[in-house]
Amino acid sequence: MFLYLEKENTSTQRIYHRSIAGALGQLKDERAVDILITILQKNEDQWLIKAAITALGQIKGNYAINQLSLLLQSAENDQQRRNMAHALGTIGDVGCIDVLTTALLNEQSHIVRSAAALALGQIGTEDVISALSTALQSEQDKYTSIDIARALGITRHHRAIKPLSHNMINTRGKDW
Repeated sequence: MFLYLEKENTSTQRIYHRSIAGALGQLKDERAVDILITILQKNEDQWLIKAAITALGQIKGNYAINQLSLLLQSAENDQQRRNMAHALGTIGDVGCIDVLTTALLNEQSHIVRSAAALALGQIGTEDVISALSTALQSEQDKYTSIDIARALGITRHHRAIKPLSHNMINTRGKDW
């Protein structure tokens, strides 16, 4: 049924599949979660992946959160884990905070840490400020630090001012 995921697609097929992913999101039905997650795992078409992430964000729901959380912790490669973190941020539910915080603070891959930071920023609750602040203090990768700072801004929470100001002052002259 989903053979297109493993075959080379024509340009028209890719557009068609992106449209289907979008339609699945508009249905807001958790029965579509499995195919959308399969797209995140087995496809390299970044536009289709983006459509699947957006669709998962529209569907929301505990089943999607649980499946994405499990895959964020166990997916085979960095790109897949990045996609799972991004999808959790698009869902934007507070139930995603713990798994995203764990990824932000413990993941070896900087692209997954960046995605987790931005996902937490999208959730934007006061609870994420502490995790983002801690990560900003300890992060060694300059690009991930930039994404963590962006995530603090995305929260639009006044508590983000202090860690951002602190890091603005204390990173002057840092050799990145």
